[in-house]
Amino acid sequence: MILAAEIQRFLEPGTSAQFELANHSYDCRILDVNLHSKTVELVLDRVEKLPEDIIGSEVQMEVRGDWYSLKIPARVETVVERSFGVVVLLHIGERIIVSKKRRFARYPVLIKTKVNTEGNNEQGDCVVIDISTNGLGLICEGFSKAPQKLSVPLDDGTVKANVRAIRRIGWMYKIGAQAESGQNALEAIVEKAKQTLKKRGLDL
Repeated sequence: MILAAEIQRFLEPGTSAQFELANHSYDCRILDVNLHSKTVELVLDRVEKLPEDIIGSEVQMEVRGDWYSLKIPARVETVVERSFGVVVLLHIGERIIVSKKRRFARYPVLIKTKVNTEGNNEQGDCVVIDISTNGLGLICEGFSKAPQKLSVPLDDGTVKANVRAIRRIGWMYKIGAQAESGQNALEAIVEKAKQTLKKRGLDL
């Protein structure tokens, strides 16, 4: 299977990861991912002495998130000591295993929309970045304060949702919201997202 572009959203720089070699697990963080060459660069969280013959070894890399985990077979290409830590370059294998943890699986999307907040009646420019039959994740700008309730217009209808998680990133908000109404619109988009991912060889 060719590494799908959707995988990159799970492998953002700074994401915590682990790789296992000879029954030993190494904690690390992702520095960089190159989908074209199918490589990922990691820096070890702790200074550890790696085996001298690690180059060419087969390892398994694992990335865990709030609702998913990825298990990625890989081969060690290089190991370099930098001033900020030990950097390991891995070549990613073909068979990537994605495990879902959420009751309602979320699917990656990119949908631009204008979202209205309830209470202070503000409108913000938002991008829906993931979606499920029960909620959605967004990145928004234009709000003077963190919203509590949202009205999200989509092609297949409007979703009214309660904000369950929110994090400020500069002048923007990263929001996780649970739907109160409009589940039919969510279900329609989820089905489209599933079909698109299947065509690309990735079934989340």
